[in-house]
Amino acid sequence: MAFLVTRQAARAPEGTRFGVHLCFGDLGHRALRQPRSAAPMVALANAVVRRRPAGRPLDFVHLPMFGGDEPPPTSAAFYARLRRPASGIAVVVAGIAHERQDERAQLTVRDHVETARGRRWTSPRRAAWDGTRPRRRRAR
Repeated sequence: MAFLVTRQAARAPEGTRFGVHLCFGDLGHRALRQPRSAAPMVALANAVVRRRPAGRPLDFVHLPMFGGDEPPPTSAAFYARLRRPASGIAVVVAGIAHERQDERAQLTVRDHVETARGRRWTSPRRAAWDGTRPRRRRAR
């Protein structure tokens, strides 16, 4: 799979920046299978990083955390492997938004992803998710 993904980047001119959106794909909004953990997606992302062509920076990798009709799991253990993506990925995007999952569950999933990654989301849009106000940095 990593070969197929990076082959396209290799055909692009040197200096071309690229991102990878991995997904399970579905037919009629039903995935063929659901992941048991984030580990397979992290392994594939790491393989993409190892195979990426020189001179073509990898800006982001999108990792799906569910397939089609099933919302992402709310168990912290599912997301534990997210702390181990290879270096060389500027941004890891965890695909966690699902229309059939309520807001509380979505926030739980977001918190598990952030904990596994060792980072907190600091975007000003955070207020739209949980009603808190983002802290503003003081100008120096």
